[in-house]
Amino acid sequence: MFIRTFIIIVSVWFFTPCIAQTEDLSGDILKALSKGNASLLAAGFNATIGLEMPGNEGTFSKSQAEGIMGDFFRKNPPLSAEFIHEGSSEGGSQYLIGNYISSGQKFRFYILLKNISGKHLIHQIQFEKD
Repeated sequence: MFIRTFIIIVSVWFFTPCIAQTEDLSGDILKALSKGNASLLAAGFNATIGLEMPGNEGTFSKSQAEGIMGDFFRKNPPLSAEFIHEGSSEGGSQYLIGNYISSGQKFRFYILLKNISGKHLIHQIQFEKD
């Protein structure tokens, strides 16, 4: 009985920071998308990031991706952004799927988060016209 309790306590203690860190990043991502804030979004980027969006597709450095996202937000200022689905894989990757609405355009977005050295970072962003 003692061993089972000990394992549960250690498991909760060990995994809680990972869950909290991912929830914090998800909240920051949603805030960044809702405000069209490329700098806030880029704070969660990996050193390189894959982007697939209208007019840009490829793997970019963190600073290049921030510039591309800033340009996207200027061309498509947000009216709203929402997550419609969140999930994770057995390998520890997490994903966010949602809707981004700007004046006259609606986009579906997909964001992939990977655990890099114990920290979840944005590895890929995809926006497609809905």
